[in-house]
Amino acid sequence: MKIKEVEEQIGITKANIRYYEKEGLLDPKRDRENNYREYSQEDIRCLERIKVLRLLGITIGEIRQLDSGQLLLKDVIENRLEKIAEEEKNLLEVKRVCRTILENNISFMTVDEHLFDGRKENWHMELERIWHEDITKELLTRKQYNQNIAVMLLWGYLINVVMTGLFGTYFVNLSETDVIRWLVFSSVTGSLCYIGVYVTASMKIHLLCFHASALLLTPLVISVYRFFRMLFDSSETSAKNPGRVHVLVFWILLMGYAVIFFCLAEKWGTKIKDVHVAALSAVCTLLVTAVFLLLWGEWLFPAVMVFTFTMYVGTVWKDGLVADENCNRYYAVSTGSRIINICGAFWSMYGKTSTSGWVRR
Repeated sequence: MKIKEVEEQIGITKANIRYYEKEGLLDPKRDRENNYREYSQEDIRCLERIKVLRLLGITIGEIRQLDSGQLLLKDVIENRLEKIAEEEKNLLEVKRVCRTILENNISFMTVDEHLFDGRKENWHMELERIWHEDITKELLTRKQYNQNIAVMLLWGYLINVVMTGLFGTYFVNLSETDVIRWLVFSSVTGSLCYIGVYVTASMKIHLLCFHASALLLTPLVISVYRFFRMLFDSSETSAKNPGRVHVLVFWILLMGYAVIFFCLAEKWGTKIKDVHVAALSAVCTLLVTAVFLLLWGEWLFPAVMVFTFTMYVGTVWKDGLVADENCNRYYAVSTGSRIINICGAFWSMYGKTSTSGWVRR
């Protein structure tokens, strides 16, 4: 059964079905001929279970633990009943305050915390949830969503233009020992930034990780390239190390690619496929490599780095495209943070948080 048929039969959107797959709750087989997902009856039953449990307010994390046998349904339901009892108390208090407003004909301008009769401390957790939701669920149009990602990428690559202009000569002339040190430092720090995006819903931390990841890109790119050159190319004639100008042009061209992909995302939206990303990356790589070869006689650096970056940027951006009703600022910021951090290519994490109030695909 194809995903569209599953969507119609169960009433769960494609975006949610793919999200459950990414969360490890579902693992449909793929057709060997066309690589399309094929959903079995067991997959259908699994989605029906997820649907019922989510309606009961059971979290994705709890469903995952139920699926792996780490939790018993009895314990999960008992825990949910305790939470419902607490929610009922809160709702009764909300009902009381609403009646007080109506019975006393309280005007909009006179609403204040005194309505809670000194019991506002009991609402601390609820207020935290509401404040979080007010921020993370700030809905955007598809264009605004893509603009957020594009602006983040342009800013991140501009940071590297400045980094290359100021420190490019130092990085391209690193000794072999220093190359390995920078490679380890950049990789470890970049991975920590990626984990930071993974474990928290705080957009402040996401933006902090974004800037840290952006600052690491120039030394990381040069170190990775130089490292693999040292491993696989012992000769000094087959390819040159990139110069400061080469790296500078590379970041400027990536800024152009971000603009091109933004236009593509605006035109096609969720219709963008892996084949489109691969084709665009191949064309960009060929053009940039040809320019580098004609101007500087250098081909290896642009061929490897342009294809790697454009494929990674395009794939993550494509996977981050969602339905209009799911576009929000949190999702845009988290996606932009992942795209700018090339270390994310070695991780299979798509973002989780124990806090509710944000939408993932």
